[in-house]
Amino acid sequence: MTAQIAETAVLPRVNGRHRDRALASARQCRAIQLKLQGLTYQQIADELGYTSRGTVYKIIKTAQADQLTGAVEEHLDIEVSRLNALQAAVWPAAMSGDLRALVVAARIIDARCRLLGLIGPATKRTACQQPTVDARLAAAAATSETLNTVVVPRQHPGVALPLFIPRVTVRMVRDPFSLAQVGVLDVEALGRKFSSDNAPTLTRKAIEAYRDDEGVHVDIQDRSDDASVLASQTRMPFDTIEGDLVSRLMASNAVAATTTEMNAATRIARAFLLGAQVTEQTPWRPEHGRLASTALVEWLGGKQTASPRGEVTEITHVKWPDLPEMHNGTPPADRHKITRSAEFTVGYPYKGWSRGLYDTCSFDAYSTEFRLAALLDNSGRGIRAWVRLTRKVPLAIAYLSGAGTRTYYPDFIVIDEPGTYWIVEGKRDDEMRDDVVLAKRDTAAAWVKTVNTSGDVQDTWGYLLASEAVIKDAANWTSLRAAAQTFR
Repeated sequence: MTAQIAETAVLPRVNGRHRDRALASARQCRAIQLKLQGLTYQQIADELGYTSRGTVYKIIKTAQADQLTGAVEEHLDIEVSRLNALQAAVWPAAMSGDLRALVVAARIIDARCRLLGLIGPATKRTACQQPTVDARLAAAAATSETLNTVVVPRQHPGVALPLFIPRVTVRMVRDPFSLAQVGVLDVEALGRKFSSDNAPTLTRKAIEAYRDDEGVHVDIQDRSDDASVLASQTRMPFDTIEGDLVSRLMASNAVAATTTEMNAATRIARAFLLGAQVTEQTPWRPEHGRLASTALVEWLGGKQTASPRGEVTEITHVKWPDLPEMHNGTPPADRHKITRSAEFTVGYPYKGWSRGLYDTCSFDAYSTEFRLAALLDNSGRGIRAWVRLTRKVPLAIAYLSGAGTRTYYPDFIVIDEPGTYWIVEGKRDDEMRDDVVLAKRDTAAAWVKTVNTSGDVQDTWGYLLASEAVIKDAANWTSLRAAAQTFR
């Protein structure tokens, strides 16, 4: 208390207005100190000589607002720095054409712009407009609430979750290959090509070396006619040759490790050696034996790869959603407020879908995807539910584009009242004759036919392709199906 009296005594009591700025600043600081000590506004006014408690209230509230503004700015700087660091991490990959990195970078840029109040759903800002502190706080609170909100799919009558989505895989396979299919006469004919060793000619040479006062001398003399000088090469034993051939044949990836194949490999090895005229008395040089063995193995490999090839289609199921929980990164906007393309934002989440499995969805186009979702949601009876397809939904169809294989990700799955699962795609009018669009359509139609004829798939599937003109003029799901291209 003594310290408080001494501190108060430093400030002269002033009644009414004055022009001493230093004194005014000191009185404001003292007013805040007294408020922190628990004094009322009137007590502070009486203590420091302010004309009314309203003046003290304004002083303290202004100081609190200044302090809050500083804290908000500091927090915004921290969050922007974090986003900058994340963008720097993915930027090289995004610039090199990595699609996933491009998507992540775009989302980071969008999040930073929204944090700074630069953009919002269906809004236009001028360069001179600056967001207020309250607006920033509200945006930050909305973003925090969105990130902390768990989004789960909703149950709809007649729709059981999770969905079991078919996955179609096509593989090219060859007919099974067996060494028993190989004719021994063909093998014997091949072996005849190696009956002649064509080894280098061996000559007898005598080498004599001696040293004298002038150094070391080497004398090489041709002694081909001298029987006392012998020339020889190492030969492979016959049983080693046969065993090596059998082992190499059985080591081939195309041959099963069975007794039948082992017996067939032995017959082939013996037929090959018979054609090559190799016996226990006339074995091979190691180099010639390895060459002949390699030729036989490669010849049999050609026989195996020449067998007919065929397509094998495998159908499995993928469970979705698994796991069903997800989080949105941006506060969604009300979809009912979007009535024209100028109000629509690509990739922005919109809420308010009553028949969607998720309440919130984002779209890549207004005239096709957004309008199509609105038509599905407003169709009333005829549709049980629909879901906007993203990369998280495991419905992907492989199709040929030129010489390569690409992956087709459709727009929607629609479950109609009879229980048919429809893959639905919307396209601009000028895209309906595009080669890629037609390739996707034809592949999806074949996918549907394959799935519906499979005994492993319990649901019936269909495919629907609609132009933006059809989507615009269709009143409901029934009229959309009547005008669009459908396949079942």
